[in-house]
Amino acid sequence: MTNSLMKALFLKKPYKLELKNTNIPVLSQGEVLIKVNAVALCGTDIHAYHGKQGLFEYPRIIGHEISGEIVEMNAKQKKLRIGDRVAIIPYINCGHCISCNKEIYGACENLKVVGVHQAGGLAEFIKIPVDNLVKLPQNIDNLNGALVEPLAISTHAVRKANPKSDENILIVGMGPIGLGAAEIAKTFGANVILADLSEERRDFVSKRFDYKNILNPLAVDYRKQLAELTDGNMPDTIIDTTGSNKSMESCFKYLSYGGKVVYVGIYNGDLVIDDIEFHKRQTRLFGSRAAQKTDFEYVIGCIGKGLVKPEKFITDKLEFDQNIVKNINLVMDKGLSAFKTLIIFK
Repeated sequence: MTNSLMKALFLKKPYKLELKNTNIPVLSQGEVLIKVNAVALCGTDIHAYHGKQGLFEYPRIIGHEISGEIVEMNAKQKKLRIGDRVAIIPYINCGHCISCNKEIYGACENLKVVGVHQAGGLAEFIKIPVDNLVKLPQNIDNLNGALVEPLAISTHAVRKANPKSDENILIVGMGPIGLGAAEIAKTFGANVILADLSEERRDFVSKRFDYKNILNPLAVDYRKQLAELTDGNMPDTIIDTTGSNKSMESCFKYLSYGGKVVYVGIYNGDLVIDDIEFHKRQTRLFGSRAAQKTDFEYVIGCIGKGLVKPEKFITDKLEFDQNIVKNINLVMDKGLSAFKTLIIFK
């Protein structure tokens, strides 16, 4: 490229963002240079901003929910070309550990995440391995393209449960991943029940989406409500996205016999479960991390068919300009009311 510098937003340390010029990445073999079109802020970015993301390495260009356009290639392949718009798969696996050999790439022993362990998307350009790109069709715009990644995380969790039509799924935690799981579960024909402690979150979802069964897990009749909604059988699957040990430990007593539990949110510590409740149900327990390329492709198909509408998640839009530090600081202070923030590049 004629210009060797780009603008990038660095998280220098907790609460300290800095917009500065830095070198445009130089491509190695197998890599592609992407002009960033849009980035969605994720819980990972927010936790890193507040100093509560244990895996994060400072300083770092943040952002891993990214859509962009290919502007340079150093890779031999036939599916993509310069000018294609793409969604980025931000998980860089080693390709040779036991998990990669099993094609379970999200469990790679040496997994690196864009925007956490290496430079992220809040920059004018980013380099990515060509295998970590999924082409966006014309009917998916740049903003929706940036939301493919969180929806792929949700899809991966739902696919772990592999629900059948008319199964009852309880999704605990109504943040973007939990709500995304609800939207994806509906494409499987599942009956979705949502639960969240936050009245603000419950109100947001009830106003923007068409879910009838939105519960407060602290309600004294919570178990009774679940029983009534499932003909007394309790949910066939519980997907817990909270990362709360209390929520994760309590799942089993609200589960149907022969049911499944999927942990998506991560708790940094030990979990203590009631083994009697776990065993007598012959519970199937899954951990869900990251997403596969097939999950990204499924999401793109759902958006293209109008089955999932990511734009309904968006509450805030910012431009990547000289005011970006001030504006992101303001969004970070909004708390739950900033459900999904998109940064738009010119």
